[in-house]
Amino acid sequence: MNELHLKMNHRNRRSIAVLSIALFSLILPLMACSHKESEIQNGVLDASGMDLREPVQLKGYWKYVPGRFVDPSELQSLGNEDVLLTRIPGAWTANLENKQVSNQGYGTYIVQIQNLPSLQSGRTLAIDVRAVSTAYRLIVDGKTIGTNGTLAINAEHSHPDGSRKISLFELKPGQKEVTVIFHVSNYEDLAGGFWSVPFIGFESSVIEESQRRTGLDFLLFGSLMIMGLYHFVLYLYRRGNMELILFSGLCMTFGLRSLLTGERVLYQFDWFTMHRLEYLTFFVSVGLVPVYFERIYPGEYSRKIGYGIAVICGLFSLTLLGPALYYTRLLVPFQIFLIIVILYCLFGVVLAAVRRRDQAILFIGGSLVFSFAGLNDVLYNIGIVITGESNLASLGLIAFVLFQSSLLAAMFSRAFKAVEELTLNLKKQSDSFARFVPGEFIQVLSREDVAHVELGDARNLPMSVFFSDIRQFTQMSENLGAQEVIQFLNDYLQRVEPHITENGGFVDKFVGDGMMALFQDGTTSRKDSVDAGLDILQELADINRMRAVTDSRPISIGIGIHYGNVMLGTIGSRTRLDTTAVGDTVNTAARIQDLTKLYQAEMLVSEDVLKNGTEEPAQTEQTERPRSGSFTDLSKGFRSLDVVRLRGKTHPIEIFEAFQHRPEEQRDGILRFEARFQEGRMLYSGKDFAGAANIFRDLIRNSPSEHLYQLYYRRARKLEQNPPPADWDGIHNVR
Repeated sequence: MNELHLKMNHRNRRSIAVLSIALFSLILPLMACSHKESEIQNGVLDASGMDLREPVQLKGYWKYVPGRFVDPSELQSLGNEDVLLTRIPGAWTANLENKQVSNQGYGTYIVQIQNLPSLQSGRTLAIDVRAVSTAYRLIVDGKTIGTNGTLAINAEHSHPDGSRKISLFELKPGQKEVTVIFHVSNYEDLAGGFWSVPFIGFESSVIEESQRRTGLDFLLFGSLMIMGLYHFVLYLYRRGNMELILFSGLCMTFGLRSLLTGERVLYQFDWFTMHRLEYLTFFVSVGLVPVYFERIYPGEYSRKIGYGIAVICGLFSLTLLGPALYYTRLLVPFQIFLIIVILYCLFGVVLAAVRRRDQAILFIGGSLVFSFAGLNDVLYNIGIVITGESNLASLGLIAFVLFQSSLLAAMFSRAFKAVEELTLNLKKQSDSFARFVPGEFIQVLSREDVAHVELGDARNLPMSVFFSDIRQFTQMSENLGAQEVIQFLNDYLQRVEPHITENGGFVDKFVGDGMMALFQDGTTSRKDSVDAGLDILQELADINRMRAVTDSRPISIGIGIHYGNVMLGTIGSRTRLDTTAVGDTVNTAARIQDLTKLYQAEMLVSEDVLKNGTEEPAQTEQTERPRSGSFTDLSKGFRSLDVVRLRGKTHPIEIFEAFQHRPEEQRDGILRFEARFQEGRMLYSGKDFAGAANIFRDLIRNSPSEHLYQLYYRRARKLEQNPPPADWDGIHNVR
């Protein structure tokens, strides 16, 4: 089973890994390859053969005129010395001429789209613009079709806006060429320019593409936030597992970031706030990853290094309190720092794989995909294009989340399995311990479990105390070996002990061949103790019938029951505890059990067990053996035997014998002569020993096997011959 379980776990992990890679592979083309590739060379885009029914990227080298807002009428007069070639996407500082251009300022981007197919004439086209630093005006064929933010030639009059906008223009019938001009100004960001590629195409296709990408951003946001909330809730239930809250923070941080990058949905709000939030999510996520990795594989990652990286990211985050021009200048140093962090994380991943750590395959898969996506974004922002996409980190995180969720689930599954096994072992130990210390005893002490039991815990409660003992056990054991004695006792006790628990009691202890049981006070506790005794006697009859088949000696026992207050508690030392029940009630019950030998009775109970016990027995079907009726009704099975004064006691007690379990002939004989027997007892107590002896002699003639009649006859004859003192009260003193 364990081997099968491991194979299934391996198969499940492999399936999850394949599913995650497949999902990432499917989403990536949706982001990166849903448009036709196009390249602008020297500010000119050759549109021959292009189909604008699908959005086309306007990427490549545009003409850029720094420090001027070029009017469409001035295009012809521009000299070569005025124009630079700058790549989109990218900052305007990066140009082929390597000319020094200020990060802040303004300028004009120009591209001519030539050789438009005649199929496109007479249609409405759209240009989708995102992530331009930090304000622009869009002019097509001399007509302004869109603006974003406030353009200015100085910082005082400039106002940034980072939201995405779609601008429309009409393509005239037969028109083969379009001139697109962007006036751009930047006084807030690290550098001016296009951080994302504009798209051009038919109005419907551009809008559909934008809606699809926006929907994907919200899908990423929703998925990551749900995953983050899920692991946050798990953390609330398992506060010790910091990896849960760290992973939750990663999911929520990247979920929020997905709405700040990509389609820049949140940039419709205040640019300064959203821009800081975009940087903050970047810094925070980089700080969380190494700390999270260390929690997953502490042997492969250093906690000090992880916390050090987090502190550095925290210091970068503090710079967001300053102006945008200040903290954006730290982006490139932080991206270099990020590459170092990625290499450190990958080094730990390799170590985990080499050392064959638990779930290392899932960890490696997610980390590699995420690292590739993050590295792609960093290189993109410094001008090195791998995939053409600037926002793969969110997609990489989706794969990372799938892998890491699978990893955490597998780890927690294993942890839960270990807890299950531990719980099972503890239950076995608890069950084993319960065989030594009854659970009912712990409940009586008002403790939740044995771990809360302390030395000296005690309670004083009214209870029925039950003692039983095998008669002449010493003689029986002399003919048996040590192992046979233990086996005999176990066989016997396994047959009789269930009748205690079935009747609401519990065994306090076994002492050799004896047993002490307790029945906690309740509406039927005294009756329950008597019923348990009667059931045991019936069980004993079954045992003896089986022993008769093998010619084994029959077993005889004596049962004594008394009712009263009992002190239950723990005694011993700090290193060795035991439970016990003490008090006069326990002592009296044990002495009553001893009296069964004197009276040769199988079961004796005190008057305290019988008095005030008027409840009727539960009405149940008699499937195995008859049950007692109201146990105060002597006609149903009890008779008064004697009034005795136990040694060391002042007050006498009346004891009763249960006889309803006897064969029918014996029961009938007892009932037939009961009145005569009690008459003899009255004469005996009244010191008419001769009259009492005559009655007991007659009873012996009618029931020669009844030991009780013989006992009273001998007593009467003895006192007739040797009269007692004048203060004799008729009570038998037990020595």
